Amino acid sequence: MTIKKRILGATAGLLAAVMFSTPIMAAAPVTSMSTINPNQKGSITIYKKVENDGQMTKGVDGLEKEDSRDALKGIEFTALKIADLETKAYNNQAGLYYTKLLPGFSSLAQNLGVTIKNAGKTDVYKAEDIETALYEMDHKAGDGSTYTGETRINDLVRNNGVKFNLTDAQGKTTMTSLNQGLYLIAETDNSKSSSTVAAPAVPFLVSVPMTNLATIGSATAGTAWQYDVTVYPKNSTIGVTKKIVADNGTDLINTDDTQIGSTVHQVIIADAPLLLDEQTYKEFVIHDTMSEGLTFLNVTRVAYGIAVESNKLNSYSGYTNLVNETDYKVKAASDKHSFDVTLTAAALDKLDKASKGSMVIVEFDAELNSKAEVGPDAAKNENHPTVTWRNSNTLKKTVEGPVVKVFTYEIDLKKEGLTLPQNAVFTVTEGNSSVSFAKETDGVYHVFGGDDNASAKVERISPASNGTLKIKGLDSKTYTFKEVGTQNGYNLLRSTFDVRLTANNPVDGNLSKAELIAEGETINIQAAGGIASLAVVNSKTVTLKTGGVGNTMLYAAGIAVLMCAFAFGFLVKDEGRRSRKNSMGNMGA
Repeated sequence: MTIKKRILGATAGLLAAVMFSTPIMAAAPVTSMSTINPNQKGSITIYKKVENDGQMTKGVDGLEKEDSRDALKGIEFTALKIADLETKAYNNQAGLYYTKLLPGFSSLAQNLGVTIKNAGKTDVYKAEDIETALYEMDHKAGDGSTYTGETRINDLVRNNGVKFNLTDAQGKTTMTSLNQGLYLIAETDNSKSSSTVAAPAVPFLVSVPMTNLATIGSATAGTAWQYDVTVYPKNSTIGVTKKIVADNGTDLINTDDTQIGSTVHQVIIADAPLLLDEQTYKEFVIHDTMSEGLTFLNVTRVAYGIAVESNKLNSYSGYTNLVNETDYKVKAASDKHSFDVTLTAAALDKLDKASKGSMVIVEFDAELNSKAEVGPDAAKNENHPTVTWRNSNTLKKTVEGPVVKVFTYEIDLKKEGLTLPQNAVFTVTEGNSSVSFAKETDGVYHVFGGDDNASAKVERISPASNGTLKIKGLDSKTYTFKEVGTQNGYNLLRSTFDVRLTANNPVDGNLSKAELIAEGETINIQAAGGIASLAVVNSKTVTLKTGGVGNTMLYAAGIAVLMCAFAFGFLVKDEGRRSRKNSMGNMGA
């Protein structure tokens, strides 16, 4: 991405380097009349603002403007006076010229093969001739190495000039009590800045004083001298952002929740900064670092295209895809907690030729693993990107991107009513799928993930001896519990029950609600942070009674029957004796 056209002309009183972009120059209303007061000092104020559109700033009228662009703090500029400002007379003419050109500036131009045209008299120069020479010097590749013209100009200014204070929170810095003359300004250090500057402002020229370009007070344009000059050098910045692709496959969000073992699809979006005509990309590496609760799986897409600001993944669908191993290479760390996507020379060439204001996106998959933490303070479930970028002028920047987090939840179940609660056994399903687990300790399980040993996979889970059962690594979904075993002499649950977890929106690791659903009845249960809690109670089995009061009653009834039978037999037997006795008496008579 290059800016193809540069403006070489400048108003005699207002000089600005326009190689990478033209700085806006404005002025505070400090003027004198049309002749210069040789004893009056001047000042230069610089505002460093974010600028990414690559367009020349319009409306250069010599006045300080309101500027709502984001400020860049902590950037160092250096000023080097390279010429005096004098009125010269020769060849039947008089004019304002720049004289006594700094020998170091002349020598650098000569070393770079650039001629600074004089105005027809030794050491007398027109503004536009110095400006043209500076432009040519800046664009020289030098000896073919990375030590280009711009780098050498910056070194000249850095080693011989006077440093401004670092830009403040408004991006502002001012140097006062300046002698009159022509100043070469260079951005000499941006390492202390917020690391968003991809390329420094190209060295530019400022004349102190300058002729006013607009009406200031009673002085109409072109009738007075301005001693306090304000400059807005333009620059390119690089930014990087990180998003998680929501479950709908389209929305890009900053946080999400999921279950251990599930795939989290993510996108890194990095600016490709503007370059000068002769500059090229020499390095572009997108890096992502994950905490131990996330495991890198694979890169699914790398592409580039015109920059867009959107929270929809399909906004980037028209980007040009790059080819793995041909245009980029992926290198993952051995622990799978970080990876690099490095653009090859072929891809850098494509980026060089792309339209200005492009972006590079990387889509990849990661898995929430068994080390994931529950709740809002889940530091183990986060990751963040960086972009390392370098151009052919050896400028190198590493820019930090935002941290994104993935959250997960827990159900704490307390088994009550059993003397041996560890004998209870549950299975869990989510929708139509069984949920598998890995055991951490007695009564503590997490959802089985890809980093767990296959031999640790279980489908049935049981509480600890104190009745507690912790199940970690759950999503904000509905889980169905089925009791498939219990302590001998106790009832199993008549049916399954559901626990429904509902997360805050946007997701922040907290549950907004947890509900217990049993045979069509729904009640709220405790939800604190990312943990839902409930109890499950068992009762004893009702069995057939074969002892105690029941037996006594049976025994009593049996004895009564036996006694009745005995009495009945005795009466029958006694009646028989009487009958026989009477018969014998009758026979004797």
